[in-house]
Amino acid sequence: MLFLFGKVFLAFLEPPGLFVTLLSLFFVVIRRKERYIFLALAIVIYFVSSGIGARLTHLPLPTPPPSHLPPQAIVIFGGGTDFDPARQAFTLSSLSMSRVLEGYRLFQEHPLPIFLSGGKVWPHEATSEASLMRELLATLGIPHECTILEERARNTWENARFTASLLKERNITAFYLVSSAFHLPRALFALSHFYPQAVVVPVAAPPFSYRRALRSTDFLPSPQAFLAFSWNVHEWGGLLFLRLRK
Repeated sequence: MLFLFGKVFLAFLEPPGLFVTLLSLFFVVIRRKERYIFLALAIVIYFVSSGIGARLTHLPLPTPPPSHLPPQAIVIFGGGTDFDPARQAFTLSSLSMSRVLEGYRLFQEHPLPIFLSGGKVWPHEATSEASLMRELLATLGIPHECTILEERARNTWENARFTASLLKERNITAFYLVSSAFHLPRALFALSHFYPQAVVVPVAAPPFSYRRALRSTDFLPSPQAFLAFSWNVHEWGGLLFLRLRK
């Protein structure tokens, strides 16, 4: 019981739960009609920073159509890079690493050619994201000749556009697509535009917060849940932009 109390206490003592606590206190202390604004803000912040909010806003993953055509390749879309001050160089972000590791796991089961998509988003980046992914796979024991690089993409739309061209050149019509679970719906939508006849088997990489069973901690605010909600909002916005662009 003490452990559970500590969890709840800390959840509402540190941001973003702290903002819910403060706004709720303002609602109790202030005796004017305007106090309901504080209550409304507290409810909104609680929703966007709890596991419940993250679950309810997650884009549904489309069910792939049944097909007897076995996948001929593994495609991995990059998830960004981070600057490492110690090395004075760009490295893969945690999202990119999780996608590459999921692709590596898939390669152990299905040793197929791996297409790595990711270019240089900013001019000051010395190495493409696809090259960084290749080097990580090489440290895991996958030789360079097993990977094909797509080094021009700067966003999901370009990931799909340039990768589809490479796949068509090699007559690959069925493949696994590896990306973060929250990103897969948008990635699949973009691929359907550039390669509508392809059979795409989605493979989700972490984080998997929406796929596990509901837990009591999902009702508590946390930085992790707020980050998941932010990813979901980003994907909704990105998908809307792609639909308008299409």
